[in-house]
Order: sequence, then structure tokens, then C-alpha cells
Amino acid sequence: MATNEIDLRGKKFSRWTVIAPSVKYYKWQRRWQCVCECGFVVYVNQCSLLSGRSRSCGCLQREVAAEIGLRSITHGRTIVARNLEYASWNTMKQRCLNSNSREYRYYGARGITVYEPWLMFENFYSDMGPRDKGYELDRIDPNGNYEPGNCRWIPRWTGKQRSQIKLDLQNRRFGRLIAIEPRGQQRWRCNCDCGGITVVRRQALLQDQIKSCGCFRREKMVALNLVRRSKKRNRVYLD
Repeated sequence: MATNEIDLRGKKFSRWTVIAPSVKYYKWQRRWQCVCECGFVVYVNQCSLLSGRSRSCGCLQREVAAEIGLRSITHGRTIVARNLEYASWNTMKQRCLNSNSREYRYYGARGITVYEPWLMFENFYSDMGPRDKGYELDRIDPNGNYEPGNCRWIPRWTGKQRSQIKLDLQNRRFGRLIAIEPRGQQRWRCNCDCGGITVVRRQALLQDQIKSCGCFRREKMVALNLVRRSKKRNRVYLD
């Protein structure tokens, strides 16, 4: 071993205990043979050990997951982060409680809440039961809360069809437009403040892509033309 290299033999990093250096390097990084407290032996990059990025063979992460509720033995079913029911439960909470979520404006901002006992995953699973593959969580009343009696598991393709008309935009304002009534699954008939009527895609309204029947753009163009004419007259006078 070169004199300028760090000797980590015998040192402990969280659950790792360094045994010996590896002869081979990985992407120009020195590797060390380490043994975990659970008995698993593997080679770990030196930088991962020193930075604390690697603390165990994975057993620590599994134990932490079990402590914070990602694993449930109460109902005789192992629940992990990628479990179907847990994924639906977590998505439900993010939609209603996390203002930084992209979907919060469609749920929490509209006043849709989560049944308080369902904030605990065990209660949610006890009421809803297992979720089959290809299914998703759905609210029977799209304007109702996530609560017993209003939630069910439905096939994902059915949910996609329902999601096209799920959001009730009636009488909601988007810039100068007020949504009046749906036209099919994707479009809404809207009244503009100028008195005009137009049909706009639902997604364009929700993403603020369209804010008027076109009158706002025309007004801007008129104002811009007036400014250009004024500048042109000033040039003539100066000449």
C-alpha cells in the first residue's frame, strides 16, 4: 500500500467493519472489503465509507422502514414502499396535504381532505383491503373526501376515463374566462368578460395556457400598434 493512501483496516463505519483493501479499483476509486453486523461481506468504495453514504448492506434501511410503518404485520401482509396499497395511500396524502405536490391544486386546494384515521396506514388498509394489480384508488363522488364509503378500488383504465370528467370546473374563473358547461370529456364552454363565448380544452384552462377568448391578445396588439405609431410620428417630427 502506498504511503499516501489511507489505511482503513479495522475501522468501523456505522454497521460496516473494514477488513482489507481490494486489489482492484472501481472507476479509479479504492475499494475495501467490509463485513456488516448482520454477517454480510461485500466490497465498498472508499468514498462511500468516508462520506457516510454507505452504512450497511441494506439491513439498516429495512429496519428503519419497518419502524416508520412501511412494514405491517398486524394484517398478516408485508407492506414495503413499493407495495400497491401503500403507494395509493401515500399518493392520497400527498394530493391533499402536501402543498408542494403538483396535484395539490386539484385536491387539497379544493378542500378535499383525508379521513383522519386514514392518516395511519394500518387504518386505511383495514378499511380498503388489498389492491389488485392494475387497480387504483378512486372516489365515487369526485368532489367528496377520501373517506370510507366514498373510496373504492377500480381498474386503472376506468379511472383514466373518469379522470377526464372528474374535475368539476363549472363556474370557476380562469383569467377572463368562466367555465360554464362541459363539452365532451376534454373541453369546456366558457364565457369571457368581454361577452364572447369560446370552447377551451380542460388542460389548457388548468395550466393557465388560455385566459381569454382572444380579446386580451387583441387589446395588447392594439396597444402595441399605438405605441409604434406614436414612435413613428415622433421620428417624422424630429426629421
